[in-house]
Parts: sequence; C-alpha cells; structure tokens
Amino acid sequence: APEDVGPAIDRILKELQLDYVDQVLLHWPSCFDKPPKDSSPGKYPEKWAGTEDPMFPKDKDGNLLHRDVPLSETWSAMCAEKKAGKIRSIGVSNFSKAEIEEMTKGGLEMPAVNQVEAHVFWNQAKLRKEMEELGVAVVAYSPLGNSGFHGEKSGISSDLVAEVSKESSLTPAQVMLNYLINKDFIVIPKSVTPARIDGNANWELKLDDKQMAKLDA
Repeated sequence: APEDVGPAIDRILKELQLDYVDQVLLHWPSCFDKPPKDSSPGKYPEKWAGTEDPMFPKDKDGNLLHRDVPLSETWSAMCAEKKAGKIRSIGVSNFSKAEIEEMTKGGLEMPAVNQVEAHVFWNQAKLRKEMEELGVAVVAYSPLGNSGFHGEKSGISSDLVAEVSKESSLTPAQVMLNYLINKDFIVIPKSVTPARIDGNANWELKLDDKQMAKLDA
C-alpha cells in the first residue's frame, strides 16, 4: 500500500546501512490487507485469524487477504522515494502490460524492469514483446527452470537441454542462460558453488540459430 512504501524503504536502508539502493521492485500487482499494527500473532482480530506473518495476512482458512488499492497510488509512492534519492531505479515483478499501463497513467514514469519467471520451457514470448513496446526491460528469475511447478524434466535435467548441451559444448545451465540472453532477457541465476558461478558467467561459447530454434520448438 502507498503508506507502507516509505517506511519499507527506510527499513531496507537502515538494515543495509546504506544511503540509497540501486533498485527496488513492487513484487506483485496486488495489495495485502495487513492486520492492525497494535496487534500480534495469536491476538489478531477474527478477520486475520490465520495470520502468522503480518506481511502475509490470512483468514482462518489460510486464504491470503487483499485490499483494493489502485496500483497507481503505490507506484506514485515508489516514484517519490526515487525522487528523494533513496532508490536509483524502480521496477515491478509479475506485472502484465495492462497492469503497468494502469499503474503509470497520469504521467507516472515507466518501471525500468519487469521481473518474471522465464526459461526455455516458459519463454514469455508475448510478454517480452509487450514489454519491448513499453520500453521495459525483462528480468528472468528461475532461468534454470522451475521443476517444482513445471515438472522434473523442465530444467537443466531435461532431455532437450541435455541434447543441446552436447551439441554446443555448453553446460546445461549455460544452454538455458544463453537461450534467454539471446532473447534480450536479463538473467539472475543463483548458485553457491564457485565453479558453477564462473561457468554461468562464461559467454565465450554461443548457441547457434539451429540450436535456438530447437529450444523454441
């Protein structure tokens, strides 16, 4: 909600001990209906009976609680924090073209990025074209696939990726990252293994047009 933006940014800066951050995103195009600030878990009013974390308010049945707040109001608050110098760049995550257009009506600036799940098995072709029309860069999270949602064979362990990996002399992870970069995505892979981090950043080898077409099929 608009009233939460300023305090949230101030908390981030305090915790990181910084004067500004490079980028902050609106994570979802919806607003949660958080419980009263003077209450606590176990003592929330009946409406929030299922809430354990006030950042994710729930009713007694475990359903997330939302409130109707215009996106443009929250985005305006984000723009104000940027103007104040606390944020260098502002963006969104999981937004559609229509939601971005609604959010920026009235002359508010466009988000720098829209961060969405994207990989070989969900290449976001339609959204990518729409973001290009708006001048919004697309950031791919889960660029190595999301086996928990799409199934075990929808990531670096897939037969398709293994086949292209063998043809191209790239690792399976490099295949999936190279595929997205060739489509002008910004990719943010995650790894705690130094060798994998180095491999993910090695772009000397490239996929050719035939291999890209195979991954697109």
